[in-house]
Amino acid sequence: MSEQDTVDRINALLAEMPQEVASHLVQRWHQDAARMAAQADEAPPLMRGPEFPWGLKGFNAQTARFACRQPGCTMVHLEFMDELPGPLRLPANFTAEDVSAAISAQASERHQARLDRLTAVFREHYRTEHPELLEEIHGTPAPAEC
Repeated sequence: MSEQDTVDRINALLAEMPQEVASHLVQRWHQDAARMAAQADEAPPLMRGPEFPWGLKGFNAQTARFACRQPGCTMVHLEFMDELPGPLRLPANFTAEDVSAAISAQASERHQARLDRLTAVFREHYRTEHPELLEEIHGTPAPAEC
């Protein structure tokens, strides 16, 4: 099937949907495309994605293991993942949307704080163990040799 055939099939499916639903889907596609384009511009992470060691899954998995992404490097950082969220900040006459937005904002803040912590740990690791790769991978200049 050619790309044009795929586009034609998607357009036909959108035409069969209610206008509200179709426009919402198209809006989400544009948002997803913009997010993916922004992620493509980001520097690759210094560490691999989290692993939950010891075979624990779900509510029992409270510690994540992050490993250096360089082949042969044994550096591992353990991060406690089950931090309790703080109180929600809500307006006096809050609605369900306000609660949802507050929960999402709080989760985003906790995620960003964890990402900042992990990035700092792995930047320091790269600065000491892989200085020649730090600039290449993350755009951070390698430290000058003393």
